[in-house]
Amino acid sequence: MENQMLYNTGYSIYPGDYVPTIKIKDIEDELEHLVEKENVAFQLKELKDAYVVEMAIPGAKNENFLLEANENVLSIRMMHKECDDVEGENFILHKKHCKCIDREVVLPKNVDTEFIDAEYRAGILRLHVPKVSHASKNIHTRIVVY
Repeated sequence: MENQMLYNTGYSIYPGDYVPTIKIKDIEDELEHLVEKENVAFQLKELKDAYVVEMAIPGAKNENFLLEANENVLSIRMMHKECDDVEGENFILHKKHCKCIDREVVLPKNVDTEFIDAEYRAGILRLHVPKVSHASKNIHTRIVVY
């Protein structure tokens, strides 16, 4: 009897298919048309058994993030749109705010990107990236933000 694959190993270890609410094409289109792009700083901390990447990104939601890892390159993309209506006596003003982030972080070679844990809480995106004893050849991995 043959062992049949029940899931696509080309992306992640999570059961089922993780489908982000935003699409790469939407972010790329938005970034192309924006005059002012945000360059968010990150902090990389080394722990005994892992690395921690932290970024301050206030005002976003978990579903606004699209995180991927390819080998040891971590791609962090976020698109957050807000619409405000301001009513006056004789008018209604519609204001749209769009915040886009497209950032790549090159991690050390001794990381296992298949088991990255990501959480967004209180305006801070925190990724916990486990270390391995040797350089691993990880395939493309999508990361779920909790």
